[in-house]
Amino acid sequence: MRKVLSQTARIVCMTKRFHQPPSGYAFYDDTLPLARPDTSTPLLQAVVEFENSIRHNDFETGAFFSQDGTMLLRKEGLADQVGFGHENLHAMRNQLFTHNHPRGTTLSIEDIDLALDYQLSCIRVVGPRSRFIMYKPAKGWPPFTLVNDKFEKAKLGVHNEVRNLVNTDQLDRRNAGSEVLHLQLLQVCTELKLRYIREQT
Repeated sequence: MRKVLSQTARIVCMTKRFHQPPSGYAFYDDTLPLARPDTSTPLLQAVVEFENSIRHNDFETGAFFSQDGTMLLRKEGLADQVGFGHENLHAMRNQLFTHNHPRGTTLSIEDIDLALDYQLSCIRVVGPRSRFIMYKPAKGWPPFTLVNDKFEKAKLGVHNEVRNLVNTDQLDRRNAGSEVLHLQLLQVCTELKLRYIREQT
């Protein structure tokens, strides 16, 4: 049996949380100035360098890093997933994991399940112009059942909100699925006080 990381997209929805004025920059706007990623430690330097090397690939690649920036394990996968055996994952407990989503979507619920199951210190994903990061809280990750329950309940309001953004020309229809996933996860992290970052970088 294998754990699989997936960027499976679901068209779901959320409460009012995102409102990008038509005259302002939208996250998906290619003219948006790119942020400079945090490379303040040897670990972050190594992680960002690796992410930059995989972010434009049309298949997923994942890697685990120790706190000193050493790459411990790397594997290439398919267009929408990369898998690791349980023995390898047990050896990676408490380490940082990063990978790419070719479509630029945020962390999937499967990604989060892996982070919680193996108590990863941080889980990250990059796309061609995006980076999403979730950090393990000091008191530890919450139970996955709680996270998944809130993730499912967040669907109720998200669809109408994103549809409204599309219908009022505040969001390109092509980005609706990605925005839905982000808003759904944002709501969960807000409720559970989990540190979650999205950046255009």
